[in-house]
Amino acid sequence: MELDKMVQIGPQVSSACTCGRTARHVHYSRTHVLLVQIALVLVAVTFGLAFITGAVQGSTKLLLPIGEQLAYQTVTEKISELMRPYERWKPVLIIIDLAALVLVIATALTLRSFARKEDHTAITISASIFWFVDISISAYYAMITDEALRRLPSLVDSGVLEIAMRVQREFDAANGFWGSPLEQAIRGLLSLVGVAVIIGAAFTSTSIRVWQPETALPAVQPQKQPTSSTAVTQTGTNQLEVPRMRFCRYCGVKIPRESKFCEECGKKLVE
Repeated sequence: MELDKMVQIGPQVSSACTCGRTARHVHYSRTHVLLVQIALVLVAVTFGLAFITGAVQGSTKLLLPIGEQLAYQTVTEKISELMRPYERWKPVLIIIDLAALVLVIATALTLRSFARKEDHTAITISASIFWFVDISISAYYAMITDEALRRLPSLVDSGVLEIAMRVQREFDAANGFWGSPLEQAIRGLLSLVGVAVIIGAAFTSTSIRVWQPETALPAVQPQKQPTSSTAVTQTGTNQLEVPRMRFCRYCGVKIPRESKFCEECGKKLVE
């Protein structure tokens, strides 16, 4: 053994995980990761459809005769009167919509975060709750507003109402797919599937594995090689021994390499 060379004691450094990341992070089950990714796509598509529909409907303009304009305006004002008691629901729906969107995005962003591994499950559960509440309140709002609009024929002259309905059909034709019953059905179906997926993600968020790079222990400098004037015999028994360490793949605590169980979380480390 050449004692004038540096001796490295301890585990080798693992600089990157198999996923390519070099910083400490966590791995959930493949099912959980897939469900979170699907939920993110579904919420993006759902909110994207709603945004485009609103933009198209708001930008559609028709050149109407003065009589049709007056009839349409009259019916629109009556509809506003009927809907006024339910206006308070709109801010609530907007807040819950945005909360569900932000929570689903946060679920995806904390998918690999070691620092947020305790928060990830709570965020996922919150996202499923808010999205479910959003769908429930939206359905209830649609039901009560439809009930209110059934009173419209008793408040507006039938001729005026017929003209307004004809104008509305022209608007619907100009909007095309956007805002049509088919588009609304697709958006509703995507929302229902999204809620089911994010609930599934919440139930599969407990299986977790921690990865972090192993840090090599400091190098040990051996004693100088004895010369003829030194009466020291170099043997293997007087060399400094440094315990070999590793990290628990479940909680990340440093433990002796030979440990079969983690002293911190109690998980079994070897089969």
